[in-house]
Amino acid sequence: MSSTPDKISVVVFLKRKPGTTKEEFAEYYNSVHAKMAEALFGHLYESYTRNLVRTSGALASAVPDGAAAEGDDLYDAITVITFANREALAEMQRLTQEPDQLKAFLDDEDKFLDRSSKIAFMCDQYVSAPVTR
Repeated sequence: MSSTPDKISVVVFLKRKPGTTKEEFAEYYNSVHAKMAEALFGHLYESYTRNLVRTSGALASAVPDGAAAEGDDLYDAITVITFANREALAEMQRLTQEPDQLKAFLDDEDKFLDRSSKIAFMCDQYVSAPVTR
């Protein structure tokens, strides 16, 4: 493994707004918010992955016998945005701080997110080759 990261990613943990179902959250996030982000910043992304958490309730797979109730998940989505380099990330950060862009994103997030629980990490990404046998 190289000591130099292959790429840089932003990993964001998101929780849905109280009163919003997982399905409503997923529909809005994928159909509205993600499209907004892609239109504005997609040219800077290497990839944009939205991982919807399904460990409880009717769509459970990780919880034996569906033992957890709907809504028990700590987060509803784990999003990973990968950039080819730090310059692309810096450009996205710059663009998101422009007053009109910032207001548009915060207003949109207020429609479906509990922003008080949002956590984001900047991560150096090291990619392993697939294991062949």
